[in-house]
Amino acid sequence: MAKPQARKQVGKPKKSGLGGMGILLWVLGLPAAFMFLPTIILLFFAMLPTFAALLAERGPNRFAWLCVGGMNFAGTSPYLLDLWVSGQSYGKVFEILGSVVTLMVMYGSSGFGWLLYSTLPPVVTVFMTLSASRRIARLRGVQRTLVDKWGPEVGRVDEEEAEGA
Repeated sequence: MAKPQARKQVGKPKKSGLGGMGILLWVLGLPAAFMFLPTIILLFFAMLPTFAALLAERGPNRFAWLCVGGMNFAGTSPYLLDLWVSGQSYGKVFEILGSVVTLMVMYGSSGFGWLLYSTLPPVVTVFMTLSASRRIARLRGVQRTLVDKWGPEVGRVDEEEAEGA
């Protein structure tokens, strides 16, 4: 009897294991994580509002975490730089995180990010609407000038031409 032939696989072959890049990430990333552990601790606690925004927002257009995260990082960066200048010690991390003023700056800046995220879209909508209505008025003025110069046929649009455009 003849052995049945194996079917050829169509499409992409399955990847197995971590691959070279994954192993490199673990080999270099794990020691780097331990080296920068005070920075990681500070960023973890400081960026909690960003993580909350990322988890809370639903839908295809998820941009709140970007706005909140940018402002949150802006409020965190002075303390992060202070940690780096002082030598990245655990004592300095807990001193930074233990200060109420520091936490107010970090979390308050993320609150400002939420404020920007919630108020800017309506402001931009009003601006775009006013800009579009101004442009329509200007184009109607140009159309009136053309009608005065060339006659009423220029301003008339046939329904067949309008449907085709």
